[in-house]
Amino acid sequence: MAEGNGEISIEEVPGKDSEVGRTPDYRKLIDYGLDSKVAAKLDDIYKTGKLAHAELDERALDALKEFPTDGALSVLGQFLDSNLEHVSNKSAYLCGVMKTYRQKSRAGVQGAPALSAAAPVKGPDEDKIKQILQRTGYTLDVTTGQRKYGGPPPGWEGGTPGAGCEVFCGKIPKDMYEDELIPLFERCGNIWDLRLMMDPMTGTNRGYAFVTFTTREATQRAVQEVKCNSNELWVVLPLWAMVRGSVWPAVGGPLVAPACVPPRRPSVPRPAVPSPVIPAAGE
Repeated sequence: MAEGNGEISIEEVPGKDSEVGRTPDYRKLIDYGLDSKVAAKLDDIYKTGKLAHAELDERALDALKEFPTDGALSVLGQFLDSNLEHVSNKSAYLCGVMKTYRQKSRAGVQGAPALSAAAPVKGPDEDKIKQILQRTGYTLDVTTGQRKYGGPPPGWEGGTPGAGCEVFCGKIPKDMYEDELIPLFERCGNIWDLRLMMDPMTGTNRGYAFVTFTTREATQRAVQEVKCNSNELWVVLPLWAMVRGSVWPAVGGPLVAPACVPPRRPSVPRPAVPSPVIPAAGE
């Protein structure tokens, strides 16, 4: 428009140019109080199909609103680069990424930009995982803190397996995932679930996992048989033994694990209590 004719060009209308090419959800983000740059980045993620606005709850939106703009943009960049195929709760996953960013910042480590520039972490073989899931019918649920396979198995009738059916597996290589762990433990029996603990600060596993079997017999076989290419540094213990503070195998020593069934506590005789003296009648 000609200058001075009393009309306003579209470029002068506040917010008009920023919403060109945006989805209807962009306006919802602005109305919620998010910074325009953060809302635009989130709207770009919506367009990829990796996340829908309906999948974000108030907790995630509130956290994004309170985040510094640069930090929120870095967090959303990490989220976009993440493999979300097995993430069932994307809102909680995004909150986990924000929590990790805060932890890095408090530790004096640059957040997402430094992580993005680092060498990529070796991940699981997705093709093998898909084959396992198709073969077994189990599910895989990924969060920032763990990767959970199964629980319960398809067609399972009954409750959760009782005491003595869970093992702790330690000294796992940091770049090992379900595609290698599941075949190892399947040899011992039917798996109820397998939970591989993850370190969100590094993107690798924490070096240990918990495996629950449907029977105690399978647990016993896992304690006695599971090794990784004859690697004697692996530690597989019944969970009750770990909780009770059992002795760990020496580094470099043979794999030694206690029996699956917890030993009974030694009976301790009760102290003798003198019988009360009842006075005779008339005394």
